[in-house]
Amino acid sequence: MILNEPTYRLFRPDLENPTREDFEVAARTLNKLPVAGAWDMFAGHQGGTEQDMVEGGYSFTALKGTSFMDPQVIADTALYLNSSLAAKVTGVTIPVDAGHLILTGINPSPVR
Repeated sequence: MILNEPTYRLFRPDLENPTREDFEVAARTLNKLPVAGAWDMFAGHQGGTEQDMVEGGYSFTALKGTSFMDPQVIADTALYLNSSLAAKVTGVTIPVDAGHLILTGINPSPVR
């Protein structure tokens, strides 16, 4: 979602044709602590690629036999919150993440 030319230009307006590498340098300045980019995190080393992010996404859930979530899951949650069933639901965060918040490692049996 962020690896595209308009984002590169947003982060590096000083360059005529900024590259992903230019974006990475600028994006790393947004954190007080040194934090690896998402592509590095999924790769497990610096210099991770977009493909590393995709591969890592297959193991991003704690629920065995699942993979990337269908956007309909998010839509269903929004519909629930907008219904009378959720009339008394207030002041809470409802994670719709297929168990990612409880993840202690990686999903050992992701579906592709």
